[in-house]
Amino acid sequence: MNKNVDDFIQDIDKMDTNLQIDKYMDTNQILLRRSPSKSMIKIITNEIDTFLFAGHDTTALAINWILYRLGTNLNKQIEIRDEIKTKLQNLESIEIKDLDQLPLLDQFIRECLRLHPPVPLIGREITEEFYIKEYTIPKGIMLYILIDEVQMNPEQFPQPMKFIPERFQSISSNQSYMPFSAGPRNCIGKRFASSLIKILLIKLLNKFRIDSNLYDGETSYNIVLKPKHKLKIKLTQLSIEKD
Repeated sequence: MNKNVDDFIQDIDKMDTNLQIDKYMDTNQILLRRSPSKSMIKIITNEIDTFLFAGHDTTALAINWILYRLGTNLNKQIEIRDEIKTKLQNLESIEIKDLDQLPLLDQFIRECLRLHPPVPLIGREITEEFYIKEYTIPKGIMLYILIDEVQMNPEQFPQPMKFIPERFQSISSNQSYMPFSAGPRNCIGKRFASSLIKILLIKLLNKFRIDSNLYDGETSYNIVLKPKHKLKIKLTQLSIEKD
């Protein structure tokens, strides 16, 4: 895979830098065309590695948890399926703008990621000394934020142990909700991962009923937060309605 990334970088590097930038070029391509230095190439290569590889396992894990929650909340599953059929006219050609028309799906996913954030913690280096109550946080140390604990704060999320997608009807911006981290240094793949998850769920819900057994809740706490035992998901093809 690393060779594929290197080949991609080299292909862009060989492009005519005088060519006009078009709307189909991504940020990495534009930066390479404008600043094709070795240092910039290294930075962008690292970003592509993060975008492709670091996001692969976490996105797959998020989808697992969401399918589990759909399979144990059949009424919600039906509501979301109806929303998809009502709001989207062409499921064979889904555009990014279509994804903003599905509030029930969005709320369901957000609540899943609140209860089951794929990455349980993030680290930040302290650049300036500051204080939290009577504690001094010195410059230069690494501060780790436990995402799964922050997202279970009852002051921000009443009844935090309960699965309540509707809570996100009234929560538009909340720094306590951070499955993709928060602030200007948040996950670079946030938009891509969110869109990928939604499109996959739209496709699945349009064709399948999703069932799952209740899970005991045990998780394996490591680089990613995953179920200790396998989640059992069953897909049953929906009957095709005839005119």
